[in-house]
Amino acid sequence: MEQGPVFLLVSLLICLCNREYDIICKRGKIMNTYYNNGYDVAAFFICVFAFIYFFQAQHIRKQQHSLYLLLLICLPLTCMGNILAGGIAARSTGKAYEVLRANLFIAFYFAANSLIFPLFTLYIQGLNGILFNKKRSYYFKYLIPYFFGLILIILNFRYRFMFYYDDNCIYHRGKYMYLLYFGGAWYVLVALISFAVNRAYMPKRKVKYLFLSMFYSIVGFLVQLMFKEYQVQLFGESLTALALLITCENEEQEVDTDTRLYNYNTFIDDFNTAKTKGDRYSIITVVLANSEHAMPDLSQWEYGTLLRSIAWELNETGAGVRVYRYGSEKFVLMPEESTVFDRATRTDRIIERITDRFSREWKVGDKSVIINVVITVARMPGEIEGLTIKDLFYKGNLNFSKSNIIVRRSEDLESLRNRAEIRDAVRRGCNSGAFKVYYQPIWSKKKGKVVSAEALVRLSDPILGMIYPDDFIDVAEESGLINELGKIVFENVCRFYSEKRPDRHGLKWIEINVSPYQLCDRDLTDTFLKLLREYNVPVSFINLELTETADSMSDGRMNETLKELRDLGFSFSMDDYGTGYSNLSSLVSGNYKLVKVDKSILWNADNKEGDDLLIKVMEILNSMNIETLQEGVETKEQLDKVTGLGCDLIQGYYFSKPVPEEEFVEYIKNQI
Repeated sequence: MEQGPVFLLVSLLICLCNREYDIICKRGKIMNTYYNNGYDVAAFFICVFAFIYFFQAQHIRKQQHSLYLLLLICLPLTCMGNILAGGIAARSTGKAYEVLRANLFIAFYFAANSLIFPLFTLYIQGLNGILFNKKRSYYFKYLIPYFFGLILIILNFRYRFMFYYDDNCIYHRGKYMYLLYFGGAWYVLVALISFAVNRAYMPKRKVKYLFLSMFYSIVGFLVQLMFKEYQVQLFGESLTALALLITCENEEQEVDTDTRLYNYNTFIDDFNTAKTKGDRYSIITVVLANSEHAMPDLSQWEYGTLLRSIAWELNETGAGVRVYRYGSEKFVLMPEESTVFDRATRTDRIIERITDRFSREWKVGDKSVIINVVITVARMPGEIEGLTIKDLFYKGNLNFSKSNIIVRRSEDLESLRNRAEIRDAVRRGCNSGAFKVYYQPIWSKKKGKVVSAEALVRLSDPILGMIYPDDFIDVAEESGLINELGKIVFENVCRFYSEKRPDRHGLKWIEINVSPYQLCDRDLTDTFLKLLREYNVPVSFINLELTETADSMSDGRMNETLKELRDLGFSFSMDDYGTGYSNLSSLVSGNYKLVKVDKSILWNADNKEGDDLLIKVMEILNSMNIETLQEGVETKEQLDKVTGLGCDLIQGYYFSKPVPEEEFVEYIKNQI
């Protein structure tokens, strides 16, 4: 909503309504009083405008919206009561029925106006989450001061101790009028205290908006309290309602435009608020796991239609369930639950409904799609501790062979928590220098000695102890720490060369693993070049290892980085050959210095079928004149087998496990 036209509209309403109503008042024949309800007329139209806009906008079910709607209903009714009472009084000829009508409308005005204060205070509590899981008894108790005021308004008809129109239809404030204002002031005080105490639970932008919105009501209330001739209280309250509509009720910044679910930023605000307050929620994450296989034939429009259908189904899981779109194919549900029993039964019902829907096909036009989905449930507070929401979305290598739906509950969270602990350890290691580079010798049959080594990183964490690459590399990749880790390994190798000069002991090159995620880093080439120059390392001493899978998945950015590295003089090895998806064209392209055959091919060669595969792999590589390295050689029999098949380079525990750099230097010094 554009704010400039809105406030221009308000200004015009003030001018026009004041002018018109002054003319009406001048036609009245009652003396010794002054009526100017032009501000009330302006307030009425502002509320009608806000009411219409509120219903035109598509709002997601939320407690604060219901309270705001009640405010929008109450405000124009209050305005009408005051306008009608003032209008009757201005035109009155002193007849009894006119006096009665004026008193009825002014009583209606005070009854409706008194309700605005508790509604607004409850609205503030709804914004900062205080009303979470409140029973009906809470609202009843909260409205007791209002009910007390309502009784006083009814009694006022007979005793006229607060307000009344006399027989000449002239308005008077009674001796105890302050009782009504005292009730309103009490609710205003509660609202201010609630706002001050709980502001930490609200997003900063809403704190600012709410403070400015409250300012209009407080000023209008104080002015009308001190100067009865200025009817500005309702106008101030209408400005508050309009300001709330523009800010706190404006969902454009909070809602995903494609699915009409709450967006990522809204989830983070709500999640942090609930976590800070210790509220009871179940966090249910839903992630689509096979979109690249299930939806390749869908057009962009069909894909969007499918996501909207999924969003609609999730949003219909029940009242009181907040549904968010966390990412492109990731959703979060937050059911409100007050007891352990609620948590168990309600969450189970939601999971049952989601699994039932995903077990069936999704129709998009004339196409049908079966979607694999991973649903993870974590309770807060408690089970969410030590985990991030990203951890709950982790798919890993899940097996969908039995079902297209996997549900992870409390007992499954421990593996995710362990993964989160490893992520924290990687982050600590990057900051503290806890990563150490070990070297595993690579022996050449032709040379009869070690000619190379692979640099393998190890993490010695003060909390978790020694952690091996198989446990932390993919965690580092997913958490965005792989670039920093790769730089640490590369710099350690460069420093090792500069300080120990292993080339003087027969070492020709060192193998360094490079992750596909690193190749997406535009600064990778500059980083490597800077370190080579800093430690005076020849580029020919470094050979970069790429996995077979990485070779097959390379995209435009990765190919650009690979070209830049080759132009600098880097050579490459294909790692883990036989486990990925490379084709022969990539082998004959000349892009690789050598091919490292995965250890699983050698270890499975103890039977006829596995032995035939090993022989076939070696024959293919030899026929293409590609230098071959066999990984995982642990026995003399394995060594004789692969060297007999024409493999020259050998790596494995038969010669040495990965060792620290000092021990490795001694190893190559002592070679015969």
